[in-house]
Amino acid sequence: VRERNVTLTRPEELSEVLTPDRLDILRHLRRDGAADVESLAVSLGRDGDAVQVDVAALDGLRLIVHDGGRMTAPWDALTQNIAL
Repeated sequence: VRERNVTLTRPEELSEVLTPDRLDILRHLRRDGAADVESLAVSLGRDGDAVQVDVAALDGLRLIVHDGGRMTAPWDALTQNIAL
C-alpha cells in the first residue's frame, strides 16, 4: 500500500489548496495517466499558465509525482483527519 501524509496547520487549508480545478487535475492524472502541463491544459480546456500555477500548488503538497517531464497522481483517495 502506497501512502503519503501531508500535514496542514489549519483544516480550512485543505479547501483553500484543493480547489475544484486542482481536484480536476488530480482526477484527470489518476484516470488518464501521466501527462505534461501543456497536454493537461488542452485536455482540461484550460489556460496553460493557470494549469501551471495549479500544478505548482499541488506539487507543494507532494500530491503529484513527476517522471521526467510528465506527471501522475497515483493515489486512490485523499482523506482528511482532524484532531479535536
